[in-house]
Amino acid sequence: MWKEIPERNRQILQMRKEGIRRSDVARKFNLSPSRIYLIEQQSRADIGTAERRVKLREKVVNADDLDALWAVSANSRRRPRFLESALGRFQGFDNQLASDTNSGKIYP
Repeated sequence: MWKEIPERNRQILQMRKEGIRRSDVARKFNLSPSRIYLIEQQSRADIGTAERRVKLREKVVNADDLDALWAVSANSRRRPRFLESALGRFQGFDNQLASDTNSGKIYP
């Protein structure tokens, strides 16, 4: 049964692309119109993810900087800034720890 679902979804998307109403498609596959809507939304999300993946792969392949931070999450606009600030705080803590250790302070 699980193997049949991707084929069913492909048929649903094809019918919707041909302009068949959501309610008619739902009736044919014994689903609700809202489920048809969700299948369409998931397909759009999958296509968007695939497009972003291709663009990111091209950027990584073409980049010369091996130490660059690459945003890979869905909210990629905010992620790099977060990573840079987190890394900055970590490096600051690491530097403080090194100076405290050299000065004789010992952490429990």
